[in-house]
Amino acid sequence: MAEGGLNPVAAAELMHCGVSRETLTEVVLQDFERRQNEALAQLEKRYAPALIPEREMIAFSRRRDVDRVRAIRNTLGEEAYRAWDRNQALQELNFRRLPGDPLPMSAAETERAYELQRDFDERSKSIQMAFEDGVADRADADALRKRAKQELDDALSKLLGSDRLAQLHGSADETGHIGAAGETQQNWSDLCPTAEQAKGIERADTDYRSHENELAKALAARTTDPSAAAAELMRIAAEREQTLRGIFGAEAYAEHEAARDPAYGALTRYAEAWDLKPADIDRVYHSVSVFEQQADGLRRLAALREQAGSNVDWNAVNAAIEQLKRQASADVGAAVGPERLRRMEASGLF
Repeated sequence: MAEGGLNPVAAAELMHCGVSRETLTEVVLQDFERRQNEALAQLEKRYAPALIPEREMIAFSRRRDVDRVRAIRNTLGEEAYRAWDRNQALQELNFRRLPGDPLPMSAAETERAYELQRDFDERSKSIQMAFEDGVADRADADALRKRAKQELDDALSKLLGSDRLAQLHGSADETGHIGAAGETQQNWSDLCPTAEQAKGIERADTDYRSHENELAKALAARTTDPSAAAAELMRIAAEREQTLRGIFGAEAYAEHEAARDPAYGALTRYAEAWDLKPADIDRVYHSVSVFEQQADGLRRLAALREQAGSNVDWNAVNAAIEQLKRQASADVGAAVGPERLRRMEASGLF
């Protein structure tokens, strides 16, 4: 490990004193992530206010994956690495189930499931690298991923049976009941939803899709016009958002949405380079998020009209979105000044 990190001799002594291998692995990983984040911050500083070039970011991510494995192996040994790797693979297998509720498996099933998931992860990594390097285009990469996933599911079905595979996928509980919690766990894992909260999320999403489908039917039957449909689309989106706020609380929901938004990530990451205070970040993010919501609404309405059989002028849709973008840019410029706006636009924030 790098200077200042846990070394193999110290790790052996700590294990001899009763410190668990899992605890030491966590220490090694925390130290590794700290050093990697410092290296990333230096890389960001080098290119600020622009973003890190894509190829350099890809190279950094690949080195990070290799170095993480090396850090565990060099400090704690092959056995500790394999235990950590097995745990990561089994978490990936169970990601659609609630935390702390992995599918019960025998020791032999666990080992075989680990091997299958590990092989799948390696194939997925190779496919992603081929896409990033231009060896495979997006269509080829998607087809290869789909085939690899199907082969994994076929092998798991032979190992566990179709009923237990459905339970593993979070699409059924032990009684065969179709549930919502597993399906939403991945997207909302940062908020650790309970089973009841997960069901609430699924109900909100189901209601939204149902209303959207009704809108498409109304457009097709010409019982509503595009202007009224746009207003209704905004209403049902706001209703879904209000429901989700009620499930988690307004503050937790807002933090969840911001954490998933690349624009907010860029604002906080480059706050120093762009000379942004917390109040500036809030004002800019509000303008950007309003623009994103309006643009998404226009795209969704156009897609619904197309679904209903209407001819959609996508050039006009894109022109309307560009107009919204100019307005958002003007709002941001008024809030933080033209120079800071120029830096943000140069980085691709809008």
